[in-house]
Amino acid sequence: MNRLKTIIAALLYLGSLATLLITAVSISRVLAAYGLDHPATLGRLAPAFTQSSLGMLSNSAWLCGGTAAISTLLLLIALRKAAMRESKLYWTAILAAVNYHIAAALYAALVVGYFLLPKLSNIA
Repeated sequence: MNRLKTIIAALLYLGSLATLLITAVSISRVLAAYGLDHPATLGRLAPAFTQSSLGMLSNSAWLCGGTAAISTLLLLIALRKAAMRESKLYWTAILAAVNYHIAAALYAALVVGYFLLPKLSNIA
């Protein structure tokens, strides 16, 4: 049973790193396909969240890569310093959850800030 927990935790963490990589690639492809001026083509009003999310999304590759690097460094420190096996599994799962949340936040900024809010602000 302990071996199964270790395998699941490792797959969870490796999946979160793959999610960060896929997030960086897909967001940069969307920005390359539509361009950074896409929200301006939807109307004259651009919400402040759109402007801030454009700055964040244009650096999504650096954000995802930095998150993956820092997460891996923290995991190595946690695996080295933690004494109990359950503690190592706990920190692996926590870091995987943080990676998944950062990827989800970037996708939410893309959908809401890049596509949805510019359309909604220019309806009226």
